[in-house]
Amino acid sequence: MKLKTLAILCGLFSASSFAQSYYQLGVENVDYKIYDSVESTHLFAGFAYGYAFNDTMSVLVKGLVPVSQEETYSQFDTYRNVSGTGTVASDYSGVLSKVYTTTLEADPVLSVSMQLDLPLSEQFEGILNLGYSYTKMSYEGYLPFNDNAPAADVGLALSGNASSCVLTGQESLCGSPLTRFDDEVKKGGFTYGIGFKFNYSDNTNIVLAYNQYVNGSELEAGGISAYYRWEF
Repeated sequence: MKLKTLAILCGLFSASSFAQSYYQLGVENVDYKIYDSVESTHLFAGFAYGYAFNDTMSVLVKGLVPVSQEETYSQFDTYRNVSGTGTVASDYSGVLSKVYTTTLEADPVLSVSMQLDLPLSEQFEGILNLGYSYTKMSYEGYLPFNDNAPAADVGLALSGNASSCVLTGQESLCGSPLTRFDDEVKKGGFTYGIGFKFNYSDNTNIVLAYNQYVNGSELEAGGISAYYRWEF
């Protein structure tokens, strides 16, 4: 029992004598998806601090600050207005169009993970991260929709007993009314990363990886990263 206790203490002493810190500075290109439909891509500046217990295991705390915080896209809807009874061609206007704008705004990403550095050769190591992350996305605008364009020839459509949807192209008459959202989606959960580390010198490295931060039906976020790492 004494020998076992001594071995554990020696192991802890060995780990503490090895322990070293490192910093990482780099960029990440993160792809977002909201409600399984709205997608956007944002560039982040990444800052990380790591504390290594031994050659292979460390704790990594990372923060991402958006460089391209907002992304805006437009959708176009074509339609006709109708007046009177809507039974003759003259009751319908010409084809009109309207632009619907949506803005997505990315917030900082925070993560804490355990990192394993797995030697592959003298200069290259594989990297695996497992941990927890949190992020938020603000969404203001409209979910993606398909434009139900009105019939090009109203008279011909009327003679064929076309529906109000075909005649006008108005989304509300086609069963898919346009709804405006002003929402903020927050998500925290399991995070992982996988990549490679190139040992440039004794205390500097280049790290390339793919990181998945959150993964859910409301919000997904993940992308590729490149970091410069130095140890001390």
